[in-house]
Amino acid sequence: MRSTGEVASFGKNKKEAFLAAIMATGVLYPTKKAAFVSLGGANAKIRAIKQCQMLMSLGYTIYSTSGTHMFLKEHGVVSVKVGKLYEGVHPTFEDLLKSAMIDFAIVIPEGENDTDRRRFMHGLSDGYYMRRMSVDAKIPIFTALSTSELFISSLHIVPAALPILAWDEYSIDKHYL
Repeated sequence: MRSTGEVASFGKNKKEAFLAAIMATGVLYPTKKAAFVSLGGANAKIRAIKQCQMLMSLGYTIYSTSGTHMFLKEHGVVSVKVGKLYEGVHPTFEDLLKSAMIDFAIVIPEGENDTDRRRFMHGLSDGYYMRRMSVDAKIPIFTALSTSELFISSLHIVPAALPILAWDEYSIDKHYL
């Protein structure tokens, strides 16, 4: 789940090439300006703060699970709290997908050392269902912070501005590699 699939893409820079590759897989450019974020473990939460702040500055609504919601709130990031699938508290990630309320998801699983065994196993099964539902709904789900960071930092690029060039138009002289 850490790749864009069997797609290669070019652009003036890494962000442009990455966004073109993501879109080439059939993923639509975010138009709802809404994302789901579930960050397992303290380290992931700390590493993702800047990404969530960037989403907020871009005008995105952030939906997050309870632990992530509390952490974001403590760091000045506004989010809407949603329940985890196994908790039975609505709305959940599934509800957001069924209502077509989000453009993409960032789901970083907890490590077994970050939580007790029961919550860890629930998190694993929730993660599986979230990935499966995301694929079915054709929305990207990022399970690595490095990938979500690149995606979020590419959101300022308007898809219509992505150039479509012939292979021989990409050259070092034209600064497209």
